[in-house]
Amino acid sequence: MGSCIGRLPQCAGPYWAMQVLSSMTQTKGSSEGSLFDTKDMSPLTNDALVETLKIFEKQFKYGHPTELEGCLKINMPAMQDEKCVLTLNWGNSFLRNLIPGKLGIDKAPGSQKVLDRETGKLVTCTKELCPNAVYYDDIGFVNYAPYAAFGGWSGAVNGNISDEKKKLAMEFLTFSASKEQSSKLVIPQVGSREADAGYDPYRLSHMNEEDYVKQGFDRETTDAYLGAIKEGLLSPNLVVDIRFPEATKIMSILDTAVINHLNETKGVTATDQMRRDIVKDATADMKKVISEYDSRAHVEKSEKILPQYQKLRGVYGELNEDKNLIGDVRWIGYGLGFVIIAMALLFSGWVAINRKHRVVKISQPIFLHLICLGVLVLSSAIFPLGIDDTDSTEQGRNAACASIPWLVSLGFSLVFSALFSKLWRINRVFAAAATMKRVVVTEKDVLKPFAVLMTSNFVILLSWTLVDPMVFERVYTDELTSYGRCMPQGNEWKGFIASLAILNFIALIIVNVQAYHARSINDELSESKYIGLATLSMFQIFIVGVPLLVIVYNDPSVRWKSKSGNQPSRFSTNTRWSQSPGNNASRASAYSQQEYASRASAYSQQGDTPATNRAASSASEVESKYVKQVTFADKESELIHREKLDEIKDLVMEEHKIDITSIILKIKRADEALPVTGEDDAHPESTVVESASRTGMREMRQNRKVEKAPSQFCRSSCQPTSLACEGGWYLPLNA
Repeated sequence: MGSCIGRLPQCAGPYWAMQVLSSMTQTKGSSEGSLFDTKDMSPLTNDALVETLKIFEKQFKYGHPTELEGCLKINMPAMQDEKCVLTLNWGNSFLRNLIPGKLGIDKAPGSQKVLDRETGKLVTCTKELCPNAVYYDDIGFVNYAPYAAFGGWSGAVNGNISDEKKKLAMEFLTFSASKEQSSKLVIPQVGSREADAGYDPYRLSHMNEEDYVKQGFDRETTDAYLGAIKEGLLSPNLVVDIRFPEATKIMSILDTAVINHLNETKGVTATDQMRRDIVKDATADMKKVISEYDSRAHVEKSEKILPQYQKLRGVYGELNEDKNLIGDVRWIGYGLGFVIIAMALLFSGWVAINRKHRVVKISQPIFLHLICLGVLVLSSAIFPLGIDDTDSTEQGRNAACASIPWLVSLGFSLVFSALFSKLWRINRVFAAAATMKRVVVTEKDVLKPFAVLMTSNFVILLSWTLVDPMVFERVYTDELTSYGRCMPQGNEWKGFIASLAILNFIALIIVNVQAYHARSINDELSESKYIGLATLSMFQIFIVGVPLLVIVYNDPSVRWKSKSGNQPSRFSTNTRWSQSPGNNASRASAYSQQEYASRASAYSQQGDTPATNRAASSASEVESKYVKQVTFADKESELIHREKLDEIKDLVMEEHKIDITSIILKIKRADEALPVTGEDDAHPESTVVESASRTGMREMRQNRKVEKAPSQFCRSSCQPTSLACEGGWYLPLNA
């Protein structure tokens, strides 16, 4: 005979069924459950129970002829008589029926196919689906699910008895479970009356092989016996009985389904439809039992079966926990992040395309590119901020947390160090111009403070990452409520973040100081007004956003919305500086006659020294010689004249490679290309003011070979197609 397994109803039949079924339904540990899904109490039958019935059909076909009529007495006696190849039984049967050299003991078989809980179908076992499986070269992965059937022995004391009786009852249980007393029953002398007691090992002290050998047990067989028990009890995929209310009814339904199917198919070939009909009815009966119990529990206001089952499997908190996950709202933040990055790239591209334009040159393109890069880096921080433990690995979450300080700090530093370098360069040129000195400030000169600030940030961030990096952790506020956050594990991070805050706050202050010094410079060369507005915007974000983040810190979803909402604000704040050249391009800059007069007055008030007298004289000369009123016959002539003049300026600067940041030139309107009309034809609204900087002209004379033109020629006869007049000097365009 193939097997000897007693299948008498109301005996051990459901345990045999659970042993086979569990090898296909439970793959990821004891907490997963083998007969019901711990998420919603769905019966794990489907194709798994269909396959179990197939296996039992084959066992029954070659099994003991009286399997349906006997219980456990069929199992071991037939094995002792050497009439069967295999049987299933509890471990204590080994002690009562030891046959040295004949009786072998091993763990229950596993399965190459496992249940896909989403589809209800059986699929091939893989390392991903069966993390606890064993791999064999010839058959692949096999999932093992050792079954701790019948729940084991336990003792309890009635809480309604007297304290004296409680104490006596506990003393008896303590005595029975002690190492000395329990060993007499678990490891008895071979052939003694205690060997029929039916105790399996339940203490570590019961697993000592030498103790069994001393009592007369065969060493080889004992080793196999204890090895099978150890492998089962220590398995992370150990199957535990359901043990919730109505468990007896559930097991009876499973037992009845198997016995009915074996009786119906006895002597005939079972069809797949017959198996599925049995499974369908058994599944419906199980659901009915659970539903009826839950209905009574609702009326009695007691706990339903699902939470009890989850608690038994140790997953109640995990499955019912409010983790405050970000959820799908993360995609809103990601979308805003992508928009900001795209706009930063767009503005950077615009600067690159228009880099030869006079206004863009004035704005220093390299620093505009750096500002756009800083915006891009800073906005990229929204992506790691959106990562939680929903669908990411621990290593990935930790890497995302560690990257956040890098992106935020370096992005901020890129923007403000570029602004500082840009403004510092302008302020140095204007400071030199105010004292009639020539100064050349190259990009290399102003990139030094930029490099110092970026290097300082890099060193601090690297030290922070190496010493006390940010990692992802889940914080529990109570048993069923938690939230995820990025947090260092030590206390060293406080020093690093304080250093970064101080460093970048100083950078912000210095930028605003430079912007304040540049407040009187025309917008073509300085964006102090925009920097002031941007700083105000960032301060507004700080005073509103930081308290808000503190309030919602325990709710990552709301915290994420707050951080995502700040992204457009930071973007508009930072890109306002890179947009300003476009704003400036639409404006014509000028010094009015009153401005020149006030400037000359300022020079004259500085003192009576020869140097200041010369400065005052120069200012007066500029005012009297190069500021004049010009009128046009009509608006069209004025417009043509102004457009041609702008074209001449661009050509002169390009052909002669003039550094625009070294020429302090403020012109609103000029009439080099047209003669002056009569006073009677003048239009008051067409009044033009022309001025030129002596400092800029001095540099042009020193860098290019120029010839001085007569003042009258410059005022009335200068032809725009052949030369450009600037304060009485001209440069041939074809030089």
